[in-house]
Amino acid sequence: MDIGAPTALYYLLHANGVSDGTALVVGAVPVLIGAGYQLLRHRRPDMLGVVVLATMLLSLLTTVISDNPRELLVRTAWLSLPAGLWTLASLRSAQPLCYRITLLVLPGKAAVMRRLYATEPLFRRAFRNITVMWGVVLLADCGLRIAMSYSLPVPTVPALDTTLTVVTVVLLQLPTHYFLWRSGSWLTVFGGRRRPPGPAGLPGQPRYGESQDSGTPASSSASQTVADESDGARQSPRGDSAPPASTFGPFGRADRLNWLNPK
Repeated sequence: MDIGAPTALYYLLHANGVSDGTALVVGAVPVLIGAGYQLLRHRRPDMLGVVVLATMLLSLLTTVISDNPRELLVRTAWLSLPAGLWTLASLRSAQPLCYRITLLVLPGKAAVMRRLYATEPLFRRAFRNITVMWGVVLLADCGLRIAMSYSLPVPTVPALDTTLTVVTVVLLQLPTHYFLWRSGSWLTVFGGRRRPPGPAGLPGQPRYGESQDSGTPASSSASQTVADESDGARQSPRGDSAPPASTFGPFGRADRLNWLNPK
């Protein structure tokens, strides 16, 4: 809502003949109300919320006094600047800002993330790299938005501003997930933890090709389920190891008893 509502409201008013300055001021009202509601809801001053609210009020006041709509267009740049500096400054703390924000955004993953952060150095390093990346991009975003606000036509900037926000957030997901994948923790956080294969013969760890239940190799267990019948069993219903005399005809018994006698 904070991204789409101001832009949609501005273009709606602009299409009905409202001036750029008035349309931008009215379009900023939803953001102002949202920031104020979040502060009242949590009943504790949140630094980011305070910065957003203060920036919005200052931009509105400057626009009204100077009658210059570009002062309100540049407000998102004044949000990116402190956000980038704050993100980079958080690297000096035990938990960088991007890690803390991820805990808030993904509460269902908070327990496993806290365990990984406490025990896995590569996981901590990944979030430090992610925080550096986001901080640098936010500072570059600030410069780009200032250039857009003061050089492009006023009706063009709100759409480009919204597009830049969406594209930046989406594209930064790729390197963010790449850093987590390189740390070896991506599957643990997002795909469920799989038991690593243990060495052969280690109790509790099946060897390659073994069944989980019996410990018997799968290739041999299938062959042991149904045993092959012997030649004698196929020839005799009684399962005798030697076939009965009738098998060899009338002279079968004599031939069978005398086959070892020397000729």
